Amino acid sequence: MTVETLKEFVAGLSGKHKAQITAATRLSTVLQGSLGRIRLEAGLRHRLGVANAGVQQAATFGELCRILGIAGDSASAPETAQTEVIAQAPVIAAKTEAAAGEVQVGIDVEPIAALPEASDYWEHEFYKNTFSPREIAYALLQPSPKETLAGAWCAKEALRKARPALAEMEWTALEVVHDASGKPAMTIQGKAARGALSISHAGELAIAVFVATERVHPAPAKDESQGTRLPPPVASRGNPGSLTMALLALLISLAALYFSVFHR
Repeated sequence: MTVETLKEFVAGLSGKHKAQITAATRLSTVLQGSLGRIRLEAGLRHRLGVANAGVQQAATFGELCRILGIAGDSASAPETAQTEVIAQAPVIAAKTEAAAGEVQVGIDVEPIAALPEASDYWEHEFYKNTFSPREIAYALLQPSPKETLAGAWCAKEALRKARPALAEMEWTALEVVHDASGKPAMTIQGKAARGALSISHAGELAIAVFVATERVHPAPAKDESQGTRLPPPVASRGNPGSLTMALLALLISLAALYFSVFHR
């Protein structure tokens, strides 16, 4: 793959001419938020045969070139940028997860129109790489499949924000499921994610909030005097802190919807 090929691909995603894409071009200005990043990764994988989750961390087109090992325009960007992106990512994840012993809240709001148009959701590269067959099947049974999938996308993003350790996991491994009444929940590689999920739609927007309630307990402590291990502390039920965080998440979601709809 050449720089020109990559320019054409990025330009196609952003609706710009490839002459407008330079090493200094910030990807946040040409891609539509996190959805644009996923479309970039999915397109690179299926159209150009390149699989590299690190592309989501690239700030500029030059950094994207370096991450993919492409020589050319990327040479004009500072050589230290790649090192910072790669070296800092694990540190940030570790610090965030270390503070995740308590209740964590994730929220995401996306325009429904930001999802790409597709005549066949089963075969479109974005939907194949982002949603499980069960999620697509469920969406196709709804009045507006795209609206349903936008809500599911927000749910996946909300879960990853509440649990940063899931940032490198495949999108299809984070799945939105529904019970008989239609209530949504999240699973991680087929196992129920401990927490509460809420998905809503308002006009052109989809929003999801995930309140993660799983606590991380330390290993059982050893009683040196008895030579036995003490059992870990039992997690308390009905923790008022969990309720407070859940209510806070609801208020945040309502505020986000209000400002998104009435202050555009």
